[in-house]
Amino acid sequence: MAPQTITADYMMTEKLYALKNLTDDAAALRARIEKAKLPTATGWELDQRQSIVEAEMFLEMFEGRPEWQSMKDFAAFGLRAEAMADAGIRRDRALRSLSLVEALGMHLAGIPGRKSVVWIGGGFSMVGVTASQSQRTPELLETLENDVRQASRRLAQQGVVLYMVDAHRVQVTTSDMRAQSTKATPMRGRGNFELLMDTSAMSNDSKGAMQAMASITGGRYFYPEDFAAGIDKVLSDMQGSYTLGFHVTEKPDDKWHKLKVEVKRKGLSVRYREGYLADSRQVQPARWTQEAWRAALSNPLGSSAIPLTAACRWTPAGDLALAVQADTDALQFARDDEKLTASLEVLIADRMPEGPGRNTRSDLTTTVPAAQFDTARRQPTRFQVTWKPATEATSLRVIVHDVNGGQYGSLDVPLSKVLRDRPN
Repeated sequence: MAPQTITADYMMTEKLYALKNLTDDAAALRARIEKAKLPTATGWELDQRQSIVEAEMFLEMFEGRPEWQSMKDFAAFGLRAEAMADAGIRRDRALRSLSLVEALGMHLAGIPGRKSVVWIGGGFSMVGVTASQSQRTPELLETLENDVRQASRRLAQQGVVLYMVDAHRVQVTTSDMRAQSTKATPMRGRGNFELLMDTSAMSNDSKGAMQAMASITGGRYFYPEDFAAGIDKVLSDMQGSYTLGFHVTEKPDDKWHKLKVEVKRKGLSVRYREGYLADSRQVQPARWTQEAWRAALSNPLGSSAIPLTAACRWTPAGDLALAVQADTDALQFARDDEKLTASLEVLIADRMPEGPGRNTRSDLTTTVPAAQFDTARRQPTRFQVTWKPATEATSLRVIVHDVNGGQYGSLDVPLSKVLRDRPN
């Protein structure tokens, strides 16, 4: 990469963690990646193919005996129950993955321009045939295609471009925790559970979801063996990108509109996001619930959708005085006669090694004359708060929630940066 390229590395498990947040120190980033311990998928991932092999071995024990058919029904019932359980696991994994990658989008939202995200993983399937009772027809078909497309469109709207690397073929040097068998997978057309084999393959195929997310955001899809050459394509995309803007004449309708970009020069192809959301910005004002505050406090990454900066100092009384600035242009103002008003909820919370601690919440309203808004939007929205951190607190988290627009920004203030001036 070019010198001073801003890069970060994140790991997705049950949550999304920053191994190394945005930095231009490539050496430090590589060192952190080398020390990272990747989680190992174990018992919660069911292996339907292995279960079918074991079911076939079970039936061989009853070959030629009168009870063979009843044993086959018994084995089919067990496989069906496992397929249903597997469906729930796949659904939860898919929705959790979408939620976490959207959280990453919120974290990067305040950074202007294109954000290229290389996602290396097994992915998830957006189409699932979840169970089968007979040898003829699937029992249940469900799809998460709409969830995948909606999440991808929101990422595209934030300028996030996804490069999906299918890691299914990546070899790991770790012990396999699943049941083992030397029995080969039954030959096609000769097994007793053909439809289950087919539905399992369909339900675990992540290629469709990964390709859709890459296509909608304007990125690419790779297999691991293609990635060595593919990374050059990723860097080429970054180095040869342009920003195109245009005015929309129709009234925004909150719908997704497809875009088409062409070049006249022969031999060139253009990669671009699939469309844009015609946001009418008529979001119904809504104050956050306790659950929403709890999620924002617990999010390891936070959000830059509303960019925040803060300066802090210790008062003679031992409190911490914070002067916070929010990007006014990222706020949603509502018209009130000849005035425009933004309504904000502000929270300051202690952050302990084990998680969030005490917090205080307040409301903030900022009003500007409509005629002066073009000037006012270029100036930050400022406010001051005073807070006494707990002795064991390591940092503070500042959260600003825009009631009108629904977006929020967060900022973590490490207390170690100001401890040297802290009164005794």
